[in-house]
Amino acid sequence: MSAQDSIGAAVGGLSGLAVRLWTELKTNSRASAGLLIIIGVLGLYGLLTLADVIEANRSAYRQQVVQTQRALSISQDKDWPARAKQSADVRAALEKRLWQFESEGVALANIQDFLTAAGRDAGLTKFQVRIDVGRVKDLGAETRQFSATISATQTEEALQKFLEKIQRAPSLFVVESMHAQQRPPTLQMTLQTYARISDASGGAAK
Repeated sequence: MSAQDSIGAAVGGLSGLAVRLWTELKTNSRASAGLLIIIGVLGLYGLLTLADVIEANRSAYRQQVVQTQRALSISQDKDWPARAKQSADVRAALEKRLWQFESEGVALANIQDFLTAAGRDAGLTKFQVRIDVGRVKDLGAETRQFSATISATQTEEALQKFLEKIQRAPSLFVVESMHAQQRPPTLQMTLQTYARISDASGGAAK
């Protein structure tokens, strides 16, 4: 049998299969309904997939537009050298308020002692503090972030005094969250502060 004869036989077989399938669908209502359901499901899946692709392209386009607009805005800003200097000055001022310690252990002990003394002097009772330490991306290997979770029994006057002490501290504290209620008079607070560790090679945060 030649190649042409083989192709003709295959086409004939497929044609016969199509005829038998069409006859079955005409005489079997269940098969017709099933085929329609399959076609509908495939069509719905195709529409959902197409919608996902369109939404992804739309999001990428929007992001590109925002980046382009930002680049145009920066390029047209003639005062950017002055703004860059201002940002550098602010960063330098903040870096001066970093705690300076030789190790993480010493940093943890001193920060906890400072907060405990500030809470006691302000009049907060049942004062408890837990401090976690971690690295901060892009701030250098010697810089650590210390998060202090504080709980205490408070009065409005004692809380105000504690916040004033934190504000006047030589090193910068940032209040990340605070929840104070009168009944019962409790305080939950999270503070963040930063320190530069001179022996950054030893005792590094995991």
